Amino acid sequence: MNELIFTLLLWGLPMGIANMAPVILPGRRPIDFGKTWRGKRIFGKNKTWGGFIGGTVLGTITGFFLGNVYLGLAVSAGALLGDIFESFIKRRVGIPSGQQWLVFDQIDFVIGALILGSFVQPIAIKPMIILLIGMPILHPVANYLGYLLKLKKNKF
Repeated sequence: MNELIFTLLLWGLPMGIANMAPVILPGRRPIDFGKTWRGKRIFGKNKTWGGFIGGTVLGTITGFFLGNVYLGLAVSAGALLGDIFESFIKRRVGIPSGQQWLVFDQIDFVIGALILGSFVQPIAIKPMIILLIGMPILHPVANYLGYLLKLKKNKF
């Protein structure tokens, strides 16, 4: 049981912190530099270099304190890359930047973190399933807290 809890913390904390960090550390320069593709923004105004770098750094530091800086780096970057990829898809299907896309907004970062993190350290099926179910449940709670703290415009 202790090993399962440690695995969940080792993977979940860096991905969660990286995913929340861009709200606290928003950047000014969009990753897509304001460019469009087929008439739509590539990623949108909310995906910034400052948020990506800041989130990756904070998640990596979290991994360092948990004893695996490389996994922290991979999981953090993977979480943010998953979120960026999902924003790309949202723009293609016409969902504006900042608007919720239920289920996908809650799981994109988890999938990205699991994919990139698994290149550094394999993860067993049980913690993977717990993260795939648990993190999307915690995501709206974190968003609501961000809204209450006036860090986010949307409740969820």
